[in-house]
Amino acid sequence: MLWDRLERALWVQWTHISLSVAWNVVGVLLIERGLRAPGPTASMSVAAFLIALALGMFLGARRLVPLYLAASWVAGLGALWAIVQAFRLDPALWPSESWRYAGVLLNALGVLGAAWGTLAWLRWRRFGTKK
Repeated sequence: MLWDRLERALWVQWTHISLSVAWNVVGVLLIERGLRAPGPTASMSVAAFLIALALGMFLGARRLVPLYLAASWVAGLGALWAIVQAFRLDPALWPSESWRYAGVLLNALGVLGAAWGTLAWLRWRRFGTKK
């Protein structure tokens, strides 16, 4: 079963999404108090979208493989884009270099999870449902 192959990759992906949701929600709360968010953007809409991606990954890994792959790739590409932006945008948009690199590390987890999940799917597809 694909779920067995994806279980560890999913935990990495869900960790990335959970931390990204927290990053966005805390950022919105800080902005509401007149403080700086940990990164250049913070959005409740992004947090909701990430939760939907996590649900898509779960349902896809259980029942609909294309849904898992789509959600995984969207999350991975979004994380990769955030990493690129951390080096392209003005560093002054982050409260400190530490927060900037924390965001890079957080999003590297998302890229890793997407790659790991894709490789697990490829192995599952190539070798069938055997463990």
